[in-house]
Amino acid sequence: MMANQAAINGYGCMHLVDNEHADTLDQAAKDLNVSTDQLKSDMTTNIRGGAAVLHDDAIQLSSDHSLPSSLANWYPVVEKYSNASTESAQARMPMQFLKL
Repeated sequence: MMANQAAINGYGCMHLVDNEHADTLDQAAKDLNVSTDQLKSDMTTNIRGGAAVLHDDAIQLSSDHSLPSSLANWYPVVEKYSNASTESAQARMPMQFLKL
């Protein structure tokens, strides 16, 4: 069980959130047609939910509505996914993801 909630209302390894900055938890639930409880408690579903949100963000940010063709082109997508409140925090998030 992984329903531990972070201080800013984030759940799971993909840190799906429901707070004043973003609601990726409900977005992922809608995309996958699952409950928010399942996203909170099941790691596989949480990962799929995070991937769905990243997919949505990538399509939204793309001028031709396609997925990035290179790892570097995912940088702005991960910045958006971070929902960070400052530019410096937004810039750090992709660097953490891309180190993996």
